[in-house]
Amino acid sequence: MQVISFFVEKQVIRQVNNETLVNDSTNYLKFHFDFDSDWDDVVKRVLFKGSSEVYCEALDNNDDVIVPWEVLTGDYFTFTIYGVGSDDLRITTPQRKIGLARSGYTEDVEQALPATPSTLDAIYAAISDVSDSVSTVNGRVDTTNTNVTALGTDVNQVKSNVLNLQTDVTQAESDITAIEGKLDNTIEMEVTFEDETTATYNVVVKEDESD
Repeated sequence: MQVISFFVEKQVIRQVNNETLVNDSTNYLKFHFDFDSDWDDVVKRVLFKGSSEVYCEALDNNDDVIVPWEVLTGDYFTFTIYGVGSDDLRITTPQRKIGLARSGYTEDVEQALPATPSTLDAIYAAISDVSDSVSTVNGRVDTTNTNVTALGTDVNQVKSNVLNLQTDVTQAESDITAIEGKLDNTIEMEVTFEDETTATYNVVVKEDESD
């Protein structure tokens, strides 16, 4: 922030530091005031005037004030400071003119050509593109890992179902063997697997031909 300092002695304003001021700035230019004892116990205000309108601004506790951007649009602006106290006391000062250098800023940004990117800008853009690509690849890897995990779970479930079917078939064959031991007949069993969880049993009892 640019600060211009003034010393106010009685009714005279003296500028302490001379700096080049440029128009079209906003909330950047600040005025700071120091006063002699005549200004003690009075409320201080600054009147700023641009091309036509007048803006009244109060000083803060540090006797600072932000210059309104509305008066920073031309080649100059004027200001004066006054104080109001008890018993109808009012202290005034002469109007001061502040010159402004013209800026290169334009509000018609649609007609302003885009800036030519610098080498550093190009590097930053390339890094950003690479970062986006890496993020995309990481997302795909995460999806693939999730799918592989799910597939592994399905394979384990199929293996478990097959083992359960094999156990059931083994138990059925054991039961048939036990029955054959008690009968004079031969029992044949045909097992058909519908899927990994279902089996069909076809049991045929044959008479013993030796009889």
